[in-house]
Amino acid sequence: MGYGLLDPFGEDTRYDLVTDDGMWLARVQCKTVRLGDGATIFRTARSYRHHPNPKIMQRNSVGEIDFFGVFFPEDGGVHLIPISGTPTGAMAHLRIDPPRNGQRRRTR
Repeated sequence: MGYGLLDPFGEDTRYDLVTDDGMWLARVQCKTVRLGDGATIFRTARSYRHHPNPKIMQRNSVGEIDFFGVFFPEDGGVHLIPISGTPTGAMAHLRIDPPRNGQRRRTR
């Protein structure tokens, strides 16, 4: 796609990679989605449960990243989702199939 990629040095960085389009650097946190009920679901908060004695269990990334890099295992596609329009509490849903009730408001 013509982007340069930067890989941060170290462990437990706030972002997984940085994209460079020649004019702007964007911080990206990579996520894998799972499919459920006509939508993809991915976690928007980072988990610290793998640490022996975490002070906090999870943390959102507001102000620390610009995009979620979302990987779809079913088709191998990757999408950049801006954090600005994404709920950052714990989970985000991206609708694939039209809603059964026809709702269009607040549907991504």
